[in-house]
Amino acid sequence: MRDDRWELIRQILDLQTDLYRSLRPAREWLEVDLTMPQTKVLFLLYSDGVARMGQLASSLGVTLSTVTGIVDRLVEQGMVQRQEHPQDRRLVVCRLTNRGSDTVERLHQAGRGRMAELLDGLSVEDLRKVVAGLVVLSAAASDSEDQPQTVGSTPASWQARVSPAN
Repeated sequence: MRDDRWELIRQILDLQTDLYRSLRPAREWLEVDLTMPQTKVLFLLYSDGVARMGQLASSLGVTLSTVTGIVDRLVEQGMVQRQEHPQDRRLVVCRLTNRGSDTVERLHQAGRGRMAELLDGLSVEDLRKVVAGLVVLSAAASDSEDQPQTVGSTPASWQARVSPAN
């Protein structure tokens, strides 16, 4: 029974990889003139609203001087603005400008648009199955939000079982 579980997890991960490959980047993603670290900062600020430079550096796993350079370029492009922290003027917080928000929303919508095209081709019965699966995954993700996560970590208990070599 336990082997069935690991095989199902491996199949799900393989299917997820196949799905992402088949979605192909939307034109909007290919046309954006941002580095990956800049894109990450935009999405972090979009999610969090505002962030201190130290928070951004920690989230990206880089030094404060590195994130300062990334933010400098985003400020030059008019996508991010720096402000003094309202309670502590020694702290600098970053937030998206309207242009930055519009860019993130455009990229997000491009991905949603491609997924909507795929979903539109499914039967109502298959759509119900997709919804049921996503409800379960979403609930599991919500439950795990309280647990500390490390980027790129795979639980040791199943890492070897789901690797592509198996």
